[in-house]
Formats: sequence, structure tokens, C-alpha cells
Amino acid sequence: MDINQRLKSGLGMLVVLPFYIMCGVLFYYSSLIAYQQTYLWLKNGTHIDTSLYACFTPNKWTGIGPLSYIPSDWSTTTFSQWLQQPNDWIGFHNIVILVFKETPIYVAGYFASFFALMIGFKILQKISGVIY
Repeated sequence: MDINQRLKSGLGMLVVLPFYIMCGVLFYYSSLIAYQQTYLWLKNGTHIDTSLYACFTPNKWTGIGPLSYIPSDWSTTTFSQWLQQPNDWIGFHNIVILVFKETPIYVAGYFASFFALMIGFKILQKISGVIY
């Protein structure tokens, strides 16, 4: 392997490193949420709603959603308002609500980490010119 090929491979790993870190963090936190939900259900018989719908919309008791703790206020975004009270695209709204209510956030995290890993591999292949 010549120096030019090594430089490309090293540069590729440096560029792809954020994708691998994001993949690891998403997979780790998704596993923690799945573990906590399973543990609480097995121990106490309680179920915590971790659906995407519950994360994007405000809680009915407190008025804030879990994603509202992120600095951007999710409860006032047009997407969150559309999820609660749609003005248009009613049929599409019903499909989105069905998918969001049935999909736990840890499943979405697993898919996002898998796609981040695949994007990282593809970028690494393009930069280094080596097909794995």
C-alpha cells in the first residue's frame, strides 16, 4: 500500500468517525430505553409510553413532551401542532399518527443508527476507493 492510498484511508476514517460515534450513541441510548421499558414491565407491570407520538407531542398532565427538554421547544413547532390538530392533509395525518403511535422511539433509534452506519461505510468507500 503506497502513501497516497494510506492518506486516503486515514482521511476517510477521520471523515467517517462522526457517523460511527453517532451510530454508537444512538444504539446505546436506544438499548437503554428498551432495557428500562422491559425492566419496569417485568418488575412492576407498568408500561411507559415510548412511542414517537408521545415524544413529539406534549404530555396531557404537564403540557410538555419529552423532546421539550432539548433547547428547541418542540411543543410550539408546526409539526407538533399539526400532530395534535391537523388543518390539512387529514388522510396523511391519520397514517402518520398510526405509525407514530405504534413505533417505539428505541426502534426508530435502532434504524437511525443502522442508517448512520451504512452512510459511514458508503462515505468511507467513496473517499478511500476501497470496496469492502
